[in-house]
Amino acid sequence: MMRLKQSVIILAITLALPAMAGAQGLYWESIMAGGSGTGEGRSETYYMPGMFKIVEKGDQQRVMIFRLDRKMMYMVNPKEKTYSEITFAEIEKQMQAVSKKRDERMAEAKKQMEKLPPDQRKQLEEQMGRYMMFEDPHAKSELTSTGEKKTISGYSATKYVARKGGTEFMIVWVTRDVKDWAAMKSDFERFSSSMGSLSQITAGISEAYQKIEGFPVQTEIGGMTNTVTKVERRSTPASQFDVPAGYTKVEAGR
Repeated sequence: MMRLKQSVIILAITLALPAMAGAQGLYWESIMAGGSGTGEGRSETYYMPGMFKIVEKGDQQRVMIFRLDRKMMYMVNPKEKTYSEITFAEIEKQMQAVSKKRDERMAEAKKQMEKLPPDQRKQLEEQMGRYMMFEDPHAKSELTSTGEKKTISGYSATKYVARKGGTEFMIVWVTRDVKDWAAMKSDFERFSSSMGSLSQITAGISEAYQKIEGFPVQTEIGGMTNTVTKVERRSTPASQFDVPAGYTKVEAGR
């Protein structure tokens, strides 16, 4: 099993937030491009109220199951028939440890910056500023429409820009053509609030998403672009949101 990283949580939220649109459940497919990997990543998402499952396609297939009702995340490896589990509380604890180490590295970087030429120091300060906007608990998230429109996967979408503390960190293309969105708004807010508590970064994302009045058909964040290519209403049996029988439990991070 891959080590649980903050990027996994951010990716999961980015993938899952649009899936809050179907009152009876939803199935959708998407393409994720960019990031540290090469090529495109394809995934399938199955959603029912209070729970969803992301199936990443490809040679290294991985399944992530989020159970809001249990406040639990499962990482499943179909190839090895193993799984690990972690509570939201445990994820938050890990995030705090990661944040502490980042703060220590940031403090050391500031000392080293004092030795750099002015132009290089300015460049690093700008990069650090983008990080620090998430660490400021008083910085507010804002979502504004640019009025720009384009068609994405057959949907007419409008461009929105998310900022925190005045700094842009996410672009979302929203469509009003998915009519079930309004019916699931309260469930969406409950889910995003829970996931948003995991870190300042996820909090910034969830705050922005809660202000969206429409279906996010494409999201651009951190050099990654997630595009919904197919969406349909579908009721998925609750058993599909549990670890398959016969799988062996391993330690998270293996």
